[in-house]
Amino acid sequence: MNELDELKTLAAKVKEKKGRMDAAQRKLGAELIASILNGPFQDISEPLRLAEDFQSDAVAEGIGKAWPNVPGERRLQIMRWLPAPHGERSQRRLALVAARVSESDGITAIELLDKLLPDNRPGKELRQLLLGNLLCKGQTLNLEVLANAAGHRSTATVLAKLAKLAFDATSGVEPMTRYRVAIALITVLRAKQIERSIDGGDLLHQVVTEVERWPEGLRKQFGGWLRTNASELEQDFFPLTRAATTSASSPAADVVVHIEKEDDEGAELALARYLQDRTKILEGELSALSQIRQALTAAQERQRTETVEAKAREQKLSLQVRDLESTKFTLQQSLAESEKRISDLQASIQQMQLARETERGKLTQQITANANGRIGEFQQQVAMTLAKHLLDLPAKNSDVTPELGRVLLLQFHQLIEVLGQLGITLPLRNAR
Repeated sequence: MNELDELKTLAAKVKEKKGRMDAAQRKLGAELIASILNGPFQDISEPLRLAEDFQSDAVAEGIGKAWPNVPGERRLQIMRWLPAPHGERSQRRLALVAARVSESDGITAIELLDKLLPDNRPGKELRQLLLGNLLCKGQTLNLEVLANAAGHRSTATVLAKLAKLAFDATSGVEPMTRYRVAIALITVLRAKQIERSIDGGDLLHQVVTEVERWPEGLRKQFGGWLRTNASELEQDFFPLTRAATTSASSPAADVVVHIEKEDDEGAELALARYLQDRTKILEGELSALSQIRQALTAAQERQRTETVEAKAREQKLSLQVRDLESTKFTLQQSLAESEKRISDLQASIQQMQLARETERGKLTQQITANANGRIGEFQQQVAMTLAKHLLDLPAKNSDVTPELGRVLLLQFHQLIEVLGQLGITLPLRNAR
């Protein structure tokens, strides 16, 4: 029994049990799916159809095992086969496949998660499904691989949604997983160079707030990672040191110290001058900040417009790429079918040539036999005709008289005429 037959047998058993699978069946199903996806099958439509009734754990495990060695056309077929996230079963299947694929392919995992994660706050059921299948112990995504896919347009958005789920105080996600989510998000923000943008700054602030809730040991570990990988962000996560430094060197502190050394009248004058100067400075700073704010708002609006246009162009290009990949797959199938037809036609031509040679040999034999028969008949006819005119022919050693000679000569000429009538012309001179 080959693998496809085993899959059919298992699918029939699962269907009888209305989709329920025990541990042994889940393991067997995953192994068969992985082997078929990496096997020599030309079309995997039937195996995928048979796997639709399997539990999502087995399907995800099989796809995850096979994914590193699955060719591009077959990956596209699997992505099209995966259901849209319109129900709990399809949502769980997408989540589990994304988790397994993330072990080797961050870009595909990002695309699956982008379909799965809603733009708004998920409902209670979806939230529990996402936490239980993406961020719980034993089902955690490979966040390091996802972070390495920073070049994908949706990576920062997907990790931001995962961070919002993980950083919720009621989520129950363990601190180490939150730590890994934070590091992955910071890595992507820095790779895209948007950590100082408005949206990137908001995300960074969320991570800062989250880090403050961690145990001291985990915060120290995070601080060590920052110093090694993102030292320019260290002050953002440990602002107390920066605040203390700023307070110690502020102009107001210098003025207070100076005023304490003056008498009352001098103190009032010094304070008034300081306040007047400080007011002018603050007014100038406020005006400059207002202009900066307007410029930042305009720049942000331009950036958002450009981002929307870029996303639209990227989505259009992505659709074109997928259409081209689909066309390529169809053309490759057509080419394979054409090559098979050519091979079949060549085999048919060879068979026809062999049959023609055989028929030619038979016809040659028949023509030769027929010709030999006709020649024999003609020879027999000539012999019988000549025999009629040689009935009175004298013996070879007979004496020939002049009268007999004239008779023999006459007979000889009669024989020449008979041969002419039979189509045998003798090139004789003075025959008459």
